[in-house]
Amino acid sequence: MYSRLSLMLIFLVITIISIATSLLTENNAKCLCRVVVPDDVESINEAVSIVCNHGVIVIKEGLYNEEVHVDKPLTIEASGEAIILYPIYISNTFNVNIKGITVFIYPPGTDFGIVVYNSSRIKIENVKVEGTAIIIAKSSNIVIHKTLFSNCPGPSIYVIGDSSNIEVTESIFNRTYMALRVVKGKNVMFTRNVIFETTRAIRLDEEAENVEIFLNNFYNRTECLDYGVSNSWFSKQLNLGNYWEQWVGKIGDRDGDGILDSPISIKGKAHSVDLYPLAEPFEKYLSKIESIGKLKFLIGLLATLVITFLLLIFLRKRSK
Repeated sequence: MYSRLSLMLIFLVITIISIATSLLTENNAKCLCRVVVPDDVESINEAVSIVCNHGVIVIKEGLYNEEVHVDKPLTIEASGEAIILYPIYISNTFNVNIKGITVFIYPPGTDFGIVVYNSSRIKIENVKVEGTAIIIAKSSNIVIHKTLFSNCPGPSIYVIGDSSNIEVTESIFNRTYMALRVVKGKNVMFTRNVIFETTRAIRLDEEAENVEIFLNNFYNRTECLDYGVSNSWFSKQLNLGNYWEQWVGKIGDRDGDGILDSPISIKGKAHSVDLYPLAEPFEKYLSKIESIGKLKFLIGLLATLVITFLLLIFLRKRSK
């Protein structure tokens, strides 16, 4: 009786595994590793539905009049000038890469551009965002790199809902009301960006924490506000801040060390200060940063060799 029951259980387990395997095989057979729009399918959403996890969707040049929903790990990249006229929603997923597309909203400010919700490890690179914004909510490990923002009547990047570990690098903000607003978020790094013609370049609200802002060029007359906690407007490792065009002529750099003679105060209850405002645009300081990086590497290597040598001497003496 006991052995018969055991055999029945074994048979049941094998049957379940067989059914599950066949279903998985069927699903994998249906999905594609690479989908080209509009060659393989007419719409981007159709491509999302048939592409495999971690697959690639290539969007050819053209106008795409659809709201895009991404809920799986994948890459969407443009081949030519691919313009999407409605928002892209990235939700409840991870490992999503968006490359080379344009999100265009008209009239400006009437809809979202890219919304990242409850997701992680998202990279937005070489994207144009026109007349709209990127919204990051309840998400982490987000990278926005080499992205062009223009004609946005509100914040170009809007961080809300306990988002964290966000990097905004080498991007351009042109004729936008605001480049960055952090309402609720922490561990945000904003560096090597160029900001033109903004009314308020950056606003950090009360629940913005550990935001680092350094090596950016703020052109024209603009305003920054900081009401947050433990935010920094300069790099503590490099002792370099930001380039503020409106202050360069007023303060000056009499000793010629590349840093303005007086710090720049940031408006807001946080009483933040850029202690090392740059006398020239940040691009002029990149060679110095590379030299510092090489020096740190050499020092670290030397320290490792010394410790190894001392450890060998100690072990040798102990063996005797």
